Amino acid sequence: MDALIQRFSEKYSPAETELFRRAVSFAMQHHEGQKRESGEPYISHPIAVAGIVLDMGMDAASVTAAILHDTVEDCEDVSLADIEREFGADIAMLVDGVTKLTISGKQTYITKKQEQRIMITLTITKLRDRIYKFNENGPDMNVDAFLVIGKNKGILIDGLMDAKGVLKEARKLTDLPLEMIITHGHPDHAGNGAKEFIDAGCTVSIMKEDLGLLPDFQLDYPENAFHFIKDGDSFDLGEISLQVMALAGHTPGSCVLYCPEKNLMFSSDSFGSGDIWLWMPHSLPLSVFRQNLIPVLEFLRNHPDLIIYPGHTYQIPDYRGDANACIDLAYVEDLMEITEDLIAGRKSGQPVPTPFPSIESTDVCITSGKIMYQYTYSSRKI
Repeated sequence: MDALIQRFSEKYSPAETELFRRAVSFAMQHHEGQKRESGEPYISHPIAVAGIVLDMGMDAASVTAAILHDTVEDCEDVSLADIEREFGADIAMLVDGVTKLTISGKQTYITKKQEQRIMITLTITKLRDRIYKFNENGPDMNVDAFLVIGKNKGILIDGLMDAKGVLKEARKLTDLPLEMIITHGHPDHAGNGAKEFIDAGCTVSIMKEDLGLLPDFQLDYPENAFHFIKDGDSFDLGEISLQVMALAGHTPGSCVLYCPEKNLMFSSDSFGSGDIWLWMPHSLPLSVFRQNLIPVLEFLRNHPDLIIYPGHTYQIPDYRGDANACIDLAYVEDLMEITEDLIAGRKSGQPVPTPFPSIESTDVCITSGKIMYQYTYSSRKI
């Protein structure tokens, strides 16, 4: 619960956080003693729903309504008038307007206001000369890809998830040949945009270590659709280049991309995209991730002014809606510190639910109020 409040506080104002904290306390009090069919405390469901709505990038009122959405329906001592008195008319209206939605095969709740936002949006923002951000915002995901255009060709870093027309939008920005580099084999980075590029005959590159992940996420691509890359590979776009730096951890084939001419790094989900996810079945142990992070951190220490764009900009600590939001060396220094503290046992996390039914819980550890680290707390993962 504290972890959810912490995540909320990193995105919204102190006043909104205090209201959310009160809503959490209210929900816990009135759901006390209630059990789900599985025997779990009922409060685990509103917590999970609020986490999903938070990850959607919804506003503070929507997340607050999510934690309260079952109090009126399932608690005899709570009325809609009570919600309005305690939390205001806007949140009461949202609580009164919940509707069911299926997300990743699981039925949950969103509000009518959120339902109006179900249509996926694809927004392109020019970050600087020849560099564009493609943002997909939808019910399941808020994720970014980046188009780098040289004199001879353009490369889109990642393929988003469900957004359509990615290739069409890229072609509006350049007439040059287009390629794609997929930073890791998760569906929010190797999704529909990748399919569009492959179907059009564009070269799509990925590390071979992640090829086996794609079928696990129902990404049905033939093996011969991809060009395989490795650490140290370089792509010459014409006056601009992208250099591949392997950083296995989040997945076995995760990588970051360095653009020396623009003083940029694209870290995708290797680091910087909110929670550091090392708890999935294919994620690598903390000790292996630390070893792989060392050369990247040393590189950044030698390039201290480098600007780093992660794969989920809205999850950057202190994000306030700036399309140019980024992270820097200090963030990666903190990441190394907490990784080493977890390995040495100087820090440890607490179990929290995951959105995946096959994995009951993961552990969380927070440092400096900035980094939330999710990992599987077992000898296999340390």
